[in-house]
Amino acid sequence: MKKFSTLTATLIAAAALSCAAVPSANAADSVNAYITINACKDAPVVTQEKIEVTDVDNDGKLTVTDALTIAHDKFFEGGAAAGFATTESTYGPMVSKLWGIENGGSYGYYVNGNMAWSPVDELADGSFLDAYVYSDMTAWSDIYCYFDVRDKDVNQGDKVTLRLSKVQFGADGAASAVPFADATVTVNGTAVGKTDAEGNIEIEAAAGKNVVSATSDTAVVVHPVAILNAAPAAEAPTAAPTEPATEAATEAATTVATTVATTAATTVSTAAPTTTKAATTAAATTAAANTNSPKTGDSSGIVFAFLGAAAVAAAFTFRKHED
Repeated sequence: MKKFSTLTATLIAAAALSCAAVPSANAADSVNAYITINACKDAPVVTQEKIEVTDVDNDGKLTVTDALTIAHDKFFEGGAAAGFATTESTYGPMVSKLWGIENGGSYGYYVNGNMAWSPVDELADGSFLDAYVYSDMTAWSDIYCYFDVRDKDVNQGDKVTLRLSKVQFGADGAASAVPFADATVTVNGTAVGKTDAEGNIEIEAAAGKNVVSATSDTAVVVHPVAILNAAPAAEAPTAAPTEPATEAATEAATTVATTVATTAATTVSTAAPTTTKAATTAAATTAAANTNSPKTGDSSGIVFAFLGAAAVAAAFTFRKHED
């Protein structure tokens, strides 16, 4: 029994050492994160860009440092080597350069609306990371704020209500989120209105990518970002072409006219023999009644003229023969 226990203990210890030597599962994987960076007072320099976070510093974790390193390599001219750095301090690792700016460590970074304690805090898949350089280097009054909707697919013309919250600190240093009232909200850089007392505002989505942010006339704001991706409105289906009414009416009229003409021709054809006989009888009667008429169409006048001409010709011939 004692030998068995010793062997069991040895195996357990060996297994523990083996597990300790293997990096965590996250080190072999990657996660997607959405990065926003504020480095000036005007607008974010990176607006919630999706990046794949890998373990670039080989510490066995996927952290804020990894995400910011990759984001600078992708979006900052000169890459992370020129724009981003961390250092060791009395309290552990800290950011010493962000977006090429070195200001003695006055930076902030939040994950999903919560303050991160260190740049080595780990990120889960789908995390929203907001990093910023302090603008107020005297009172450090920069206000971090965020929308309750960070990324949403909608349709063109949809009206979406967003709520803006800001983080404030109590006398004990504890952070809490409260509605951010009277903030000016922008869409793709254009002001569209102000938040109400509850921090709400309604946005009508235009087709395409709507980058929603906010600022304030009375405070130094870390510009928040929400993305509304609006699909264009569906086009109305095209109706099948129809024949113009005028063509149909013309065709009907032509058909009617053809039918009438055909019927009339048939009627005339049927009546023709009777009409001819009547005309012949009438002509004979007229000739008998009025044989001296020279009118056009009177056959008796034509016959009379012919006979007279023949008589004159005969007389002329006879006289010439006598001479």
